[in-house]
Amino acid sequence: MSLINQVRADVGVPALSVSGSLNSYARDWSFYMSDTNTFEHSDIGSLLGPWSTVGENIAYGWSVTSMHNALVASPGHYANLTSPNFTHVGVGVWVEEGGKIWTTHVFGG
Repeated sequence: MSLINQVRADVGVPALSVSGSLNSYARDWSFYMSDTNTFEHSDIGSLLGPWSTVGENIAYGWSVTSMHNALVASPGHYANLTSPNFTHVGVGVWVEEGGKIWTTHVFGG
């Protein structure tokens, strides 16, 4: 959360609030990717209703810093990180026994 909100602060966008329901969704998706060894986006359209707009970033790797830097360097992922349309985020993390980290960030506004 602090890394995401720091990127937003750097461009003058308000910090995101944590959403418990988005956290749960994101954690479940991170587990699913790890469990099935697939790297793909979820069907975040299913979150529309409570949210008028949604977005998702996914990553896997061996360190939070390297994954965060890769997302910031990617124009589409950076757009999600800095979008003023998003007010909330859920961050899900699953760490495999060998240390590989899977993460999902689900944004809502």
